[in-house]
Amino acid sequence: MALLSLLVLMALLIVSLFNRINIGFLALVASIGLAQLADFETSSALLSRFPSELFLTLLGICYLFGIVEANGTLETLFQYLLRATRGSLRFLPWTLFAFSATISAIGAGNIAAAALLAPLAMHASRQYRLSPLLMAVMIGNGANAGALSPLSPAGIVLSLKVRTAGFSIDPWAIFYWSLSVHFFVSFVAYFLLSGHRSKAKAELEISAASMSREQWTTLLILLSMLAGVVSGKLHIALLALLGALALNLLFPQHEDSRLSRVPWTTLLMVCGISLLVSLMELLGGSDLLSSWLSYYVSPSWLPGGLALISGFLSSFSSSTAVVMPTFIPLVPKLIDASSGIAAFKLTASIAIGAHLVDVSPLSTIGALCLAASKEGAPRLRLYKQMLTWGLCMIPLGALLCQLLFAF
Repeated sequence: MALLSLLVLMALLIVSLFNRINIGFLALVASIGLAQLADFETSSALLSRFPSELFLTLLGICYLFGIVEANGTLETLFQYLLRATRGSLRFLPWTLFAFSATISAIGAGNIAAAALLAPLAMHASRQYRLSPLLMAVMIGNGANAGALSPLSPAGIVLSLKVRTAGFSIDPWAIFYWSLSVHFFVSFVAYFLLSGHRSKAKAELEISAASMSREQWTTLLILLSMLAGVVSGKLHIALLALLGALALNLLFPQHEDSRLSRVPWTTLLMVCGISLLVSLMELLGGSDLLSSWLSYYVSPSWLPGGLALISGFLSSFSSSTAVVMPTFIPLVPKLIDASSGIAAFKLTASIAIGAHLVDVSPLSTIGALCLAASKEGAPRLRLYKQMLTWGLCMIPLGALLCQLLFAF
């Protein structure tokens, strides 16, 4: 069943590139079918593994920023962001990268950073006809560039798993390497996706005096949400839902139209895939991948091999919750099998390989960018572009980690 679950997952990824059927719906049906084929106990356990935290996070963020866009606050925030670039659209992608990396590194984490900035980035792509893929890449890579900071949730998980596994590394060194790799990939993407060719200048139209009471209230709620996330005491899903509730109570106009802005198809896609991945873990699919890695990859190719398989798993699951907790505990055994390759190099390969592919629309960060994009055919086109980009990052991440850490 472990092999079957892996084959089903790969088949769905391929089908989603050439078919308009929501891959989340297919994944839900496949999960239920596989669970029934396994046994009754697995079928019951599957229901308890529905990604409720992920669902609530996406729901809260998308609902809140649907309100933010509807009442004009999103446009106001975007004008402030343009001021940081003096209206130059050429520098906007790098501004987004820097803001996203900073918010992520100071403790908010990559998901929170992407959740806060993805609506702004996609709004910019629509208004000024910038590449939505470039916006998604800069937001995703920026968020992940700061993700492995020892102050952020992913960095904390990495340090905890390293200590639990019985070895030690310098967490700041992991962060610096990750930041460098994500900056390099973003630099290539910036030119590859023609970000440097944008010579237009946006008009700065913001005026504090022209902002309405509702917009000032919305800004206050967003700043409070950011402070709550950075403090680490409140979950971003709770903060977003509370913020949306407060705005609906204070300004109840057009509540029904606000709810319709939630991208339900994207939520179905991400949650369906997450449920299938949980079933794959339940049936031993992740263990099967690990055993293949230990058996087939030679010691000299371990950094690239670890980055490859970490990237593959991370393209449709959580780097922090699934990939790093799965592979970091294997590092001591892999060190023994490889005649003493440094633990730092293997850990860095796992972490960087996993985070580099998170622009995939099947991961949380990619899904947040996709959910903020224009509905209809543009969103479907962006989905295919982001999935292709994310899959291309798997071998690229492996190659970079092999070059950086194998010698």
